[in-house]
Amino acid sequence: MATPKFDRISVELSRRLNDPVSGATSNGANLTAVERNEFINMALQELFNQKWQQYGGDIANFTKELPELVVPRSGSLAASIYTIASPNLDFKALVSFVVDSKFATIRPAHLRNTVASGRIESMAGSANFPVAINSNGVIYVYPTATFIAQSFTMDIIKSPLDPTTGGYLTQGGSYDSPFSPEWENQIVEIAVELFDKDKGNVR
Repeated sequence: MATPKFDRISVELSRRLNDPVSGATSNGANLTAVERNEFINMALQELFNQKWQQYGGDIANFTKELPELVVPRSGSLAASIYTIASPNLDFKALVSFVVDSKFATIRPAHLRNTVASGRIESMAGSANFPVAINSNGVIYVYPTATFIAQSFTMDIIKSPLDPTTGGYLTQGGSYDSPFSPEWENQIVEIAVELFDKDKGNVR
């Protein structure tokens, strides 16, 4: 399949490294296409991590700058939980969650025991006002007796990974760089920095 953004980044990276190629699948004199792909994937991860750290994991501010990383997904609960699996292995954070046509309140992972215990009624959730908590790759939905096996939709922040494997993206594969084109120059710059660091180069 086509990966136009990844391809443009690859060709521009080859040019910046003085190892120009005519296309993303072509090997340069010093760097193969596969090696370029590795540096591009590391750059995608680095850019994502820089922005995540910049906003301290604050979802609202993160998504203001990178709205293209918010995507809709769907699935089904099993015993009131959903374990992150293919095709959602690019999952980074939960933005919204809808189950049984009801918007869930998303609470942080450290409150899971409090919510599950029902000690504080206003936090426990109800049939009309469910609660969703993402903890260590598992989404828990409360009250558990109400939302046992329903289907759901959710908006997530996706990281630059293959959603079916959780691994690096593949040039020419099914999934392109998730960043909008305006970030391509910065991705190339990061890839050059990573290349120089790996090779001990000074520019």
